[in-house]
Amino acid sequence: MIESNSKIVDFKSQVIIFTTLFLLILPIEFSFEIVGVRFTPLRLFLIVIFPMLAKEYLFTFNSRPKFLDSLLFTYLIWCLISFFINHRFAQALQSGGILFLEVMSAYFIGQLYISKKTGYYFFCKLIYIIFFLMFIASIFEATSGVRFIHDLSSSITGNYYYFKDELRFGLLRAAGSFEHQILLGSFFTLTLPILWSYRKGIDKSLPVYFWFAPLLALSSAPILMLFSSILIMIYFKMNWNEKFSLRKVLVAFFIFYIFVELYTNSSALTAFIRIFTLDPQTGYFRILIWDFATEVVKDNLFFGIGLNDWARPFWMPPSIDSYWLVNAVRFGLFNTILLLFFFISIFYELYRLLKNHDIEYRKKLNLISSISILVGIIFIGFTVHLWGIINLYIFIILGCMVSWINDEKTKK
Repeated sequence: MIESNSKIVDFKSQVIIFTTLFLLILPIEFSFEIVGVRFTPLRLFLIVIFPMLAKEYLFTFNSRPKFLDSLLFTYLIWCLISFFINHRFAQALQSGGILFLEVMSAYFIGQLYISKKTGYYFFCKLIYIIFFLMFIASIFEATSGVRFIHDLSSSITGNYYYFKDELRFGLLRAAGSFEHQILLGSFFTLTLPILWSYRKGIDKSLPVYFWFAPLLALSSAPILMLFSSILIMIYFKMNWNEKFSLRKVLVAFFIFYIFVELYTNSSALTAFIRIFTLDPQTGYFRILIWDFATEVVKDNLFFGIGLNDWARPFWMPPSIDSYWLVNAVRFGLFNTILLLFFFISIFYELYRLLKNHDIEYRKKLNLISSISILVGIIFIGFTVHLWGIINLYIFIILGCMVSWINDEKTKK
């Protein structure tokens, strides 16, 4: 697994990791159309390098465990079939093909480059710098009310992307270089556990002010994800030399869930959405979204409705604020269960590695941060959608996790 103090990385890995992270934070104004299809620079890059990544992956295919990879591959093939069932051939091939290529390329980059010893160290150094710069830019944006990154990008490209300038607590909801405030908050929250384990691994502390970065988006879901990640990291740190008990955590969560279910006037999911939403109107609409979208899922269990519009009252917005619900509406309930099982399987394998008392210090730190990220995605995915750039960022991280799991299995 990773040794965070390794400092030499080959030039090819440097180029791929640097280019991926640079394009990850490139504003939406730099996107463009090719034959009527909208491409971000990151999407185009991932599609172009897919043949090279696939070739490298297949070169090591026989020497690695394949179960987790096959789950993701099956999910994407199911998505492709859903597109063909719900759309004409050209649109299905276009939308399904792009989804398959960009997700698998992001996953391969995590597996083949970032997960390696030197690659992970290089990735952490870059993401630390990006995080800091994005944090400073977001402070200025929230306090000044000026989206200067997007304004500058518009002046360069001539493209304009509309933002709803929403104020909360007297501050503008910051979006940084991302296309929505939720994506900025999610980027900060997904990255914090990585930086925590990286800094701990080199005997340094993460600056305290870093932990306040997700607050700048003023979005409830990333803030809740932050709290869940912190609680998990605190739990494991407090039980560092003891045998970790997943059973205790699950029992505690189950008791809490039953308590909420019994002592509120609504379902537990509805109560969570209402309690953990900063804007009451947003919480109300999210509850309505679940009510109407689940009916769509019931009517299209196997292959969903693709990119077609979903049935709802005319006064409701078209967005669906749930990562899992979006997948269920578009690609069917069973395919969403498959994707969720993929996430849970990674969590379980990481937890099994963490139970090993002989595990090296830096490895344990990285396992703890990975578990906190997974738990955050799984639970927050019920209350917010994680799309576009952040969805690809998630699969980069997942590819890295799966590579660590496979490396440990190969050693046995």
